[in-house]
Amino acid sequence: MAPSMGVYGYKPKVIYSFGFPRAIAAGGVEMDLPGQKGYNATLNGNREQLIGFRLHNGLLSSALEHAIPEQMFVTPEDPGEGISAVKALSKAAQQGQRIYHITPANAATALPNIHIDAAAKNEIIAALNAGKEVTTHTDPISVPGWSGAGYVIFDPVTGDGAYKISGGANGGWLVIAAFVVIAALILFSVLSGNLIAAALLSLQFWKFAKNIKHIAETANSESEAAYELNRLLFLTTVGVVLAVVGPFGRLVTGGAEYSSLVFLSGFISVFSSAWYS
Repeated sequence: MAPSMGVYGYKPKVIYSFGFPRAIAAGGVEMDLPGQKGYNATLNGNREQLIGFRLHNGLLSSALEHAIPEQMFVTPEDPGEGISAVKALSKAAQQGQRIYHITPANAATALPNIHIDAAAKNEIIAALNAGKEVTTHTDPISVPGWSGAGYVIFDPVTGDGAYKISGGANGGWLVIAAFVVIAALILFSVLSGNLIAAALLSLQFWKFAKNIKHIAETANSESEAAYELNRLLFLTTVGVVLAVVGPFGRLVTGGAEYSSLVFLSGFISVFSSAWYS
């Protein structure tokens, strides 16, 4: 073994609203070893044995990431459960999920069957494009306080691997709600004959959908995706409010004071598009 570094401690769950932290909820103990370094060699120069040893060592190290916290903190009076890449794969197999060993050769047929969060899937795709191999399961699993997936990124040339878990962001329902609200406002604007509001809201709807796709494709982690999603929801909310208040304000006042609000709504839409391009 060579000197390595990791983090072991309590990590609370930060709750965000529109990109700003607003509360802290109970979290859990987290062990993260970004890199376990060592020097290995075989007496007979058999490289397959060396790669197999490194794989075995990585799997054991991943298992210890959930086993040690369970031994330290879980009791009959205070039950709980740890999670690691190895345990996530094991639980998925116990649930009847299919475990995929994905290589660059079978990626085209295997990846459509993987339904884990976007950030993890993007990392898997990037690893496959770099010639690595990946072992993962098809759908998220859950333990008390956590839901997500486990996956192993393996280098078949050196035997090095990354043993990772990734949780799904909890902002999905907000995205659905935003689409429903904007669509309802578009319909109301059309039915009431306010085509300016309908046009501005349609622009917001299109830009929102485009930016959601961009976040899903580029986010490198769950926390980054959640932050970007909250920021996008804030920008979209401001744009939608201006799109509604401006044109409908003219109907109420009978004047043209709404023009600045219309301009601001269009600016917010263009600005959010540039932010995420």
